[in-house]
Amino acid sequence: MADNYLEQLVAEWYEYKGYFVKKNLWVGKLSSGGYECELDDGTFSGNTASGNSDDGFFVANFNDGTFSSNTASSNSDDGFEVNTFSGGNTAVFSNNAAINNIGEGYSVLSGTPFSGDGTNSGSGNGSGTDSF
Repeated sequence: MADNYLEQLVAEWYEYKGYFVKKNLWVGKLSSGGYECELDDGTFSGNTASGNSDDGFFVANFNDGTFSSNTASSNSDDGFEVNTFSGGNTAVFSNNAAINNIGEGYSVLSGTPFSGDGTNSGSGNGSGTDSF
C-alpha cells in the first residue's frame, strides 16, 4: 500500500497503462528486525523507451537520485514527463535524449533539478520543448 492516496492513484494509473510499478521496496534489513528505509530514490540510467502509447518516461515527484543518459523516442505523448522537481531537491536529470515523440520532448510541470538542467537534448518532437 502506498503511503498516501496520491502515490496509490499514480501507481494504479501506470499499472493500468501497462507499466511495471514496484511499491513498498524496503531495503537494509536490520538484525533486530525491520528495515532501514523505503527506497525512494536511485539511479535510472542508459534505458530506452520507444513506441509507448503514452509518455516514454514519467516521474511524479523527483526529489533525489539520478536520471541520466536515457532515450525516449517515438512515444505517443511526451518523451520525458516530470510533475515536480521539489524545492531543495538533490535530483540529477542530465544527458537524456528525446527524439520524435508526438508530444513534448520534455514536459516539466514545476521546478528544476539540482543538477543537469540544460544538458538534455532532443529533436523532431511534436510540440513544446526539444531540450531541457
